[in-house]
Amino acid sequence: MNNTSRPRAIRLLDRIWAGFQHRPAGDLDLERAEQTFYIKYLKEAMVAFDVGANVGELTLLFSRFVEQHGQVHAFEASSRTFARLKTVCESVNRKKIMLYPVALAQKEGTVALHPGFPISN
Repeated sequence: MNNTSRPRAIRLLDRIWAGFQHRPAGDLDLERAEQTFYIKYLKEAMVAFDVGANVGELTLLFSRFVEQHGQVHAFEASSRTFARLKTVCESVNRKKIMLYPVALAQKEGTVALHPGFPISN
């Protein structure tokens, strides 16, 4: 099977996954284990939540397995990252993906978001 005959979402996941190749092996093992769990757990017509969706790697994976009768709710607080998430999700044209440009927390409020910088207590 050549690359162009693969579904568009899978080609997008392949490109996203290629970006993880620079990570240390431990992180890659964790990513693979996490994705394996989702693949085994998610079924058609389920509702899935991707909290901290980033650019949508897991959002697309979830949408593939919950199929047309399920839903995926993806939350991303960073406006720049949310714009990329929206572009990725629109490019695969899946109607059951709902996007939210917000963070989720235990209580309502406003916080400063500092992407890429660790936050000290």
